[in-house]
Amino acid sequence: MALTVGGLTAFVLGGFLLFNPVTLPSPMMPSVRISPLVVLTVAGILGAFFVFALGAAVRGRHHPVVSGREALIEATGLATSDLAPSGQVRVRGEVWTAVAQGGFISQGDVVRVVGVEGLRLQVVRQAAEQSFESNSLGGI
Repeated sequence: MALTVGGLTAFVLGGFLLFNPVTLPSPMMPSVRISPLVVLTVAGILGAFFVFALGAAVRGRHHPVVSGREALIEATGLATSDLAPSGQVRVRGEVWTAVAQGGFISQGDVVRVVGVEGLRLQVVRQAAEQSFESNSLGGI
């Protein structure tokens, strides 16, 4: 925020001094200047944009990761083939190759991702008492 204020201050001062230097007028050089209203309007628009952009960036830092391998951990999906121990699962609308941890998983069983190794998911069967819809970030 301090950089925004400093940048806007430099912009306004530079805009006022750009064509009307702080020297005595010369008959050889015409008096050309930028309207203060234009300088202040542009500075206001730039300031509003940076306040909005910085605010969005700060708010975005508090949201959970929604892509990459971190987003797949703890996601739920559906086994599209038998996993004995490897097969295919559908997680977040994508079909992945998966390896079952802790035993055989039948086609149609709900699974939970516990790890990612390259392009292969490590999954376990979802416990019966846990709802598949509890993971609202994707699903099947």
